[in-house]
Amino acid sequence: AKPFLSALSMSFTVCDAFLSQADVRAFETLFSALTSSGVTIFAASGDTGVAGCNSGTAVLSLASAGFPATSPLVTAVGGTALTTDSAGNRTQEIAWAKTPPFTTSSSGGGKSRVFVRPPWQSALAVAPDNARLVPDVALTASTVDFYINGLDLPAGGTSASSPLWAAFVALVNHQLVQSGTVKQPIGFLNPMLYQLGGTSAFRDIADGRVNDWVDGAGNVL
Repeated sequence: AKPFLSALSMSFTVCDAFLSQADVRAFETLFSALTSSGVTIFAASGDTGVAGCNSGTAVLSLASAGFPATSPLVTAVGGTALTTDSAGNRTQEIAWAKTPPFTTSSSGGGKSRVFVRPPWQSALAVAPDNARLVPDVALTASTVDFYINGLDLPAGGTSASSPLWAAFVALVNHQLVQSGTVKQPIGFLNPMLYQLGGTSAFRDIADGRVNDWVDGAGNVL
């Protein structure tokens, strides 16, 4: 069969409050074309907690999630800290925040300052406004083993979580198409994800805390 692109992962983050309208239009046109062709798009939610608008050592009085994860056409992937026993069974999974060896990093997330809340997030009663919320899903980010030229190079961050999700979807698409179950890949995933919320398909990560955000008045958010 002819190879096809069914899942795409992005591991860059830009403060969405800094995007121009032209930037948004250009990216959203591209993302729309990809999802229309059956591609599922994933993006890392970032590794700075709610401080998606911080730049280097500068602390800005602006809490915002990072783009492209904030795009409603993208499935935003956050990070968890997963602990297992000697047999590989899960013993704990909490929000990823400042776990060794990444002691200054934590899972990105929060509210977009550009995109409104999409219909499939309308039932979420976690924020009083109408902003797009991220992440949509999460996966282990504390330590992920990468093998390059036979060498085990432990890494982490949501830039590891996002491509793992893309790999899952690529495998599912391959199986569905090869078995004849469907003729097209899954494509845009977010509405389906939120329909499955609260079911056994997902495990709710309700424990843990990402970095505190201190606004310009010194208030911890």
